Amino acid sequence: MIMKTKLFLMLCASLCISFMATSCDKKDVKDDSYTIYDNDWYLQTINSEKINRTELTLNDAYVLKFINDTVFELNTSANNAGGIFYKLSENQIFVKNYHEYTERYNTNEKERNIDEILLNSLNDTFNFSCNENKLVLQKKDITIVCNSRE
Repeated sequence: MIMKTKLFLMLCASLCISFMATSCDKKDVKDDSYTIYDNDWYLQTINSEKINRTELTLNDAYVLKFINDTVFELNTSANNAGGIFYKLSENQIFVKNYHEYTERYNTNEKERNIDEILLNSLNDTFNFSCNENKLVLQKKDITIVCNSRE
């Protein structure tokens, strides 16, 4: 009787582990065919104002990278920055705790203005759309467009 109970418990445990391994999918923020984790996303426009990537102080400025299913990096003009995001629905994410990790000063006023816009507006709920070449984050007062290629 004790042997049958141990065997039954081992079977239940292996079924639970198997179920958890196959049913806990990564919570991708994605459309029907493409996940945001597949590319680095280069900031192209904020409210239709084009970001001229060839004139940026640093090459990795304004490149959005999704590290995992809740953490992202989006460096500002001269500083490392990032935050946390949560999927709220199929077309909405909530961004919180977006901030700079370093404190270097950038003399380029235009880039500092972009930094300020990002730092003041990203911590919020956004509608989004995504395909393999374009990611759009949008809320009432801001639209951010990123492309997967420079």
